[in-house]
Parts: sequence; C-alpha cells; structure tokens
Amino acid sequence: MNEETKYAVVDLETTGTDLQGENRIIQIGVAFVQSGKVIKKYSTDVNPQMNIPAAITKLTGIDNQRVFNAPIFENLAGKIYSMLQGCVFVAHNVDFDFPFLNKELERSGYPALDISAVDTVSLSQILFPGVRGYRLRDLTHYLGIEHDDPHSADSDADATAELFINLQKKLIDLPIITLECMTRIGHGLPRQTHELITHTLEQARLNSADLPEGLDVISGLAIKKDNIVKTKEMQEKRLKYPQSKAAKLKMYPDDLKWRKTQSMLMNYIYQQFNDPNVLSDNLVVEAPTGMGKTLGYLVPLWFVAQNTQNKVVISVPTTILQNQIINQSVPVLSKIVGRKVNAVVVKGGNNYLSLTRFSKLIKQKDNFSRESGILAMKILVWLLETSRGDLDEINSNLGFSNFIDQVRHTGDSELDKKSPFYGHDFYRKNRAEEQYADFLITNHSYLINNPDHFKTSDRHKPFLVLDEAQHFVEIAQSSQDIKLDLNALMATTHHVVSKLVMNHGENIFNTFEMYPNVTFRVRRFANMLESCNSKIMKLQHQLFISDVKRQSDVRNDNQPFDVSINSSSINNLAISLTKMNDDLAGAFIEFEAADDLLNNGNQFSKDQLQRWNEIKISLQRLSEQMITINSMVTELKQQNGINWITVGPNHDEGSIRIAHGTLNPANLFQNKIQANFKKVLLIGGSLFAGHNRNYFLDNFNFKDNVTVHSFNSGINFSEQLDLEVVSDDQFSMDNISNSTEYENYLKDAIYHLTSGINRQTLVLFNSLETVEHVYSLLRKTDLGTERRILAQGIHGSNAKIVREFNDEDDSILLGAASFWEGVDFPGDRLELLIMTRLPFRSPDDKYVQNFNRTHGSTFRNFILPDAILRFKQGIGRVIRNSDDRGAVVLLDDRLITRKYGKQFINALPQGVSKNEVNLKQAHQNLIDFFRQ
Repeated sequence: MNEETKYAVVDLETTGTDLQGENRIIQIGVAFVQSGKVIKKYSTDVNPQMNIPAAITKLTGIDNQRVFNAPIFENLAGKIYSMLQGCVFVAHNVDFDFPFLNKELERSGYPALDISAVDTVSLSQILFPGVRGYRLRDLTHYLGIEHDDPHSADSDADATAELFINLQKKLIDLPIITLECMTRIGHGLPRQTHELITHTLEQARLNSADLPEGLDVISGLAIKKDNIVKTKEMQEKRLKYPQSKAAKLKMYPDDLKWRKTQSMLMNYIYQQFNDPNVLSDNLVVEAPTGMGKTLGYLVPLWFVAQNTQNKVVISVPTTILQNQIINQSVPVLSKIVGRKVNAVVVKGGNNYLSLTRFSKLIKQKDNFSRESGILAMKILVWLLETSRGDLDEINSNLGFSNFIDQVRHTGDSELDKKSPFYGHDFYRKNRAEEQYADFLITNHSYLINNPDHFKTSDRHKPFLVLDEAQHFVEIAQSSQDIKLDLNALMATTHHVVSKLVMNHGENIFNTFEMYPNVTFRVRRFANMLESCNSKIMKLQHQLFISDVKRQSDVRNDNQPFDVSINSSSINNLAISLTKMNDDLAGAFIEFEAADDLLNNGNQFSKDQLQRWNEIKISLQRLSEQMITINSMVTELKQQNGINWITVGPNHDEGSIRIAHGTLNPANLFQNKIQANFKKVLLIGGSLFAGHNRNYFLDNFNFKDNVTVHSFNSGINFSEQLDLEVVSDDQFSMDNISNSTEYENYLKDAIYHLTSGINRQTLVLFNSLETVEHVYSLLRKTDLGTERRILAQGIHGSNAKIVREFNDEDDSILLGAASFWEGVDFPGDRLELLIMTRLPFRSPDDKYVQNFNRTHGSTFRNFILPDAILRFKQGIGRVIRNSDDRGAVVLLDDRLITRKYGKQFINALPQGVSKNEVNLKQAHQNLIDFFRQ
C-alpha cells in the first residue's frame, strides 16, 4: 500500500449471512477511492436465482420482483473480477464481504481474489474510541456522512468509502510514537488491515512531523497535555435567586422552554434549603416524569451552594446518569447562571485508566488477541483526546477480552510520586479537582460503599441529593451482599495447580528437584489446593440436591435464577466453607515456607523465578476469595439476613454461586450517610405507591425530621395516554392452568394487538423465562418476518437492544426486570406499551422472603406497594414529557377483579382513565387513538 493505491470499497446485500450455506448476492456496490477521494462508482442488482426471504426484503427493500430481470452473478463475475484487480479490498466487516464474494467468484468459475483486504469496523473501533456503536449507521451519524438508504449496497458502499477516507485522515494525523505502538501490537487485525497502519507509519516517518501541539510524551506514551487546574471563584456578595417567571426567563437561554411545574419545583426546593425556619434535615419530593426534574433541583441548589459556600453532592443510580448530568444538564445550568459551573464526577478508582498498568502491559506483551489488541490501540488513540481518563468515555464492549480489567486503576494504593505518570494520573487529578467543584456527581453504589469520602467539618458539610431515590434501597441492599462464586474459586485453584504440574510441557517440580525441602512444601501446597477443589465439588453437589434440583427440574429455559437456601442447610454450609478455608490457609502456609526457602540462599535461574512469581500473582486473587469465605462464614454463624443460591444458565452444579445479604438500608443511610451531610433531598419520579407514602419512608426509617411533597407533572394525560385493561372471557389471570397455555395466550394477544398498528412497541413481562418462550412463539408467526422483534436475554446487552430498538420505526421489544423502570426511550421511540401482567414479585424472591421473615403482612406491606411502584414506572416509559403521546394495554384483569386493583388505579397519574375491554375492543380502541 502507498499513496497511489486504489481502494475498492465493497458492500454486498445477500439472501443470508451464512457463509457455508447456499446464500447468494442480491446487490453489489463498489466505490473506488484513491488519494483520499472517490474516483468511480459501480452498483447493480443481482438475480440470486432463489427466493429472497421476507426478512431480507424488509431489511433491504429488495424483493423477488425487483431482481427478476437483473443479471445473474455468473454474467457479472468476469467484470467484477477484472475491476477489482490491483485494488485493495475494503469493507465494513471484511471477514464477511471478502470471503462471500470469493465464494461466488469460485462458484462462477473464477479464482478467488488474491488481493489485500482492509476492515473498516476494526479501524473505526480503534480510531473513534468514544462512539457508542460501530454499525455503519452509527458511524455515519457520528461523522455527519450522508447515508439516506442503509442496507442498500450502493448507498452503503458510498458511505463506507467516506468513512474510510475519514479513517485514513485520522490515521495519518496520529503521532509517530502512537503509530509505532499500534504497529507493534496490531498484528491480530483482520486480513491486511495491519499493513495500512504500517504504511501510514512509514509515511509519517518520511514526513518527520513534529508532535502535535497539545500533546506530551510520557514514558513512551503520547498523552493529551494536562489542563490548568480549576480555581473556584469566591462569592463576594449574596446572589439573588430568580423567584418569578420573569426573572427566570431573563436568565434562560433561548432554547430552554419555561415550564410552570418545573418552576414550582425550583422555588420549593430553594425555599426548603434556604429558609432557616425549615428545621427538617430531610426533604422527600416526588417529581413525576416530564417536569424537568434535574434542572429543577440543579438551579436552586446552585444558588444555595454559592451563597453558603457548601458543595452539593448529587447521587444517581448509574454511571450513565452521572455522565448525562455532567455532559447535558450542567452545561445548560452554566448557560442559565451565566458562568462556568464546576462539576466533577466522583467514581471508584477502577473506573479510570491506570497509565502505569497500561504502559507496562503494552511494553511487556505484543502477542495480543484480536480483541485485546484493538482495545489497546483504541486506548492509545483515546489518550490523545481524553482529559479525564474515565473508561466510560470509550466503547469497550468487544468480545470476551479482559484487557480493560487489566488496566483499571486500583485507587489510592497505586499512587506513587516517583512514577513518571504521577503528574498525569487520571484518578489523582480527578480527586484534586473535587476541592474546586460546586457539584460532585456520584452514584448510589459509590456513596454507599464510600460514605466517608464526602465527610468534612460540620461547617463545610455538603448538601446531598439522592436522585431517583427509589433505587437507593435496592442498591444499598445489594451492596451489602457477600457473594462467593464457587466455580471461580475452583478455577483459581485449578489455575495455580496447572502452573505447578505443567508449564509449557515441563513439570515445575522438576525445576526444584535439586532442593527436596522446596519440593516437599510445594507438593503439600498442591495437595491442599486439590483437597479444596474436592470440597468445592462436594458442596456444589450437596446444595444442588438439597436446594436447587426441585426448581431446575421444572424450568425449561436457559436463564439464571435465584433460590433461597433452606435453613436446615445453613449450618452444614458454614462447616463446609470453614473446611475449604482451612485447606486454603494450609496451602498458603506451605507456599510461604517454600518461598522462604527460595529466598534464603537457593539461587535459581531467571526463568524459574519468573514461573514462581506468576504463581504468586495468581495467589493474590485466591487470598481475596479467602476473605470472602471468612466473611460469609461469620454471617452464616450469626444467622442474620438471608442466604441464597444463584444458578447459572445451564442450571447445573458447576454454575452454583452462593450469597448472603443483610438487607438493612435504613441503618446504612442513617448511621453512615446522613450524618455526613447538612441536608438531604430525596427526589424521584415514582417514590410513592399511590397514597401510600409509608412504603418509601419506612425504607429510610423516616418517622420525623422529614418534609414530604408531591408534584403533578403538568402533562395532560387524558389527551396523551390511552389505557386499555383487557378482561377477556376466553382468558383470566385467575384461571391460569399451565405456563404453556398462558404463553400461547400472550403470543396471540401480542400478535392481535400489534396487527395493523405499526408503532414502536414495548412488551413487559415478569420473567425472562416467559420472554424467551413467547419470543420463540412469535418468531413462528408472520409477525416475526414482517417486523423486527427484539428480546431481552437473546439479542445482547440492554444497551445494545435499546440502541437497535431506537433505530427502528415499528419494532417490538420484549423485556423484563430493568425495562420496567430504568430504561429511557427518547421522543417517539416508544408509542405502545403492553404489560403482560401486574408486576408482582415472586414469593421465592429473596427480598420477599426476607421481609416475611422480619416483618410479616408481606403482601400488604411489601409485595403490593412494590408492584404499584413498578406499575407506575412502567407507564412512565410511555409519557416522559408534554409532547409524548402513547397507549398502554394491560393483559391482567386482576386490576378489575381484585380489591387491590383500586390501589393500582389510584396510583395512576391524574387524568388517566381506564377502558375495560376485551382483546378485540382493545385493538380497535388503539387504532382509533393513533388515528387522532
């Protein structure tokens, strides 16, 4: 490859993606690129001489009629083979297009193309580290490339050509030192992609370009120069809060809409935090979706913080929400107040890149797997752009590589003033910036596990906002869980023993054969680890028989599940874990004795000591697992909390993990968190179960010293939301005879309700098992070919599913669990919500069992209010602002037939009315509603 190389950027549309099957090309597009420009294009439809599947027609718009008169590939093969000679083949996923085209050429009597090939997917993953997805449509959107007809070969080829030109430009702009590192570790890239990087390095060396301005080179790494440390302006006079509408509008930027309910929220919070006559230290506010909650508390608290010189700590459920506040809400706040608002994200050290560990890893190793190599090169590029080193900034979802875990920062213990990276250490810099911040944005998990991080003198105590406070309780409960993965423990011991018994074909005992004392200790060390392994397998078998088998025998899905440990098994479990730990403790004694002998005069070769040190590193993890075992045994003996088993997707003995939870969030909040703050605001869109406020307040043990207020959203639900409750003579939730009958009913209901209603649809279930089974049934209907159906647990991570759902216009998403409450769909991305049943927790749920053990009246005081909250949150998926419009269908007649149904109805937003109908009427009502 050189500056004159001609690149043929190719895209194929085919009848299917199986390279080994009988699939054929139905369209081919080629854009030729030379010297950074598109110089020629070619495209044609192809008659595949077979039926085009309906799913492919829906995706591409190409049907049998369109290709009927198109040429067959055999008549095109010669022209295509000829035009690609002397070119470098480029494709977005080259490992599909290149072999597929070669297969078709060979089928037509031509030899396979003997040319270089380059992949734009892997190049994009490296050179655009912050893009959320690497599909062609994600990248063209990110780069502003026109791409009007995705999944059309000519349009895709044109778009990929423009993408490739952008990639070439970014590659040539990289510093030489970065390109040198990439060349050394990029050998695993697809086809000849590595050669493109090598060629770019050669060009850069010939041009002898200087290091770009704004970069430093530290110990062989090119890094973005450090920003000047922020300073905080001292407030000389008291700032006047904009109380009136006129005062607010005067400050608002032109693109910010004034909302009456948001203004009321701002004024209320300011009054509660500013008025010295307000004595309660805790303010609980339910601020429904659609009223602009985040700015609703940011604006008044900024004024309070400036006038009191106290910081504000904002805690949210997820790191994603942290990033949304820092990247979206804080810039708007800065526009409102007319000055830079200093806000810093506070996370654990493992959220940041360790420059020391990264540098060491890429210097010591160059035989990376493809996935690890791409991640390493991605970070090399990212270091030229990032100021914070927060690993959430990059898209690290790539295969099964553990590379990112190897380069995470370990926190304070890693800081070393002698390190060349100390001045640029991302974790240290972020901590230093906290002292100048107005807002510290953290997450519930970090706050719970590090409450003293925010501890100061009484005079300077910060304010605290618990945003989406309803999630704090469950996060607090899970944060106190002790979890022991028995399979991981056994894998660690196996790993250590395997290093002893065989290392590249040579038994390590032979390494020490001249030193019998060492060999004796090492053999005892290995025997104790093997003994521990035997005990692990025995315990797994016992737990499976006594606690798991009954449930696993009746489940026919591949989803993990939890099961409570019988009280009769607790004592035996504690005894078994103690014996395992005794084996591990004995193994450590033997290892330390052998290690002492090695350090007392016995000289070994460098290779021998390296092998020994590798075992030491493996034992560090084993030591951490021993601490977990000790903690669990202590809790088991005290018989506090609950104990459960998590069974993996295979439902076998080897997938068993055991866990213990104390489940006391109220004590945690009052004893460890509340005392560190001057005043606390607990706010969320759905805090209360209708008129029942006690369910939420009791979780924090609020008896007094608390002020509670609920706002209306200001949304006209009577016009914007249609609620259909299906009460069908053919099926009732009170008369479910078996799961197969129920799943077939759901399949029929979903099919009927979505027929002729091509709206973005979310279907909520109470279990992933049901999601899987109903998805399988729907796939067999024509709905499965006419519309895109996505299912949680089947189509990848929740983030991936939501991204794909948002890209469609009439897709159907089947979800459970987190989709009830924690997923946002922008604008009109969700128009129809189908709830398959009221979201009651299972009686086997560990939280239900714990509440039953400690409180009693479990249904009335826990299961019911919890379900009402989930119900409210589910409806909140549809209407999120005053411009949204959508419909909800509930396939559970218990809302009508049971007394508790009134409590669900009372929890609905003001203005929502229900229609009690059968399935046919519900379908017609939906058609009428969406016609309006």
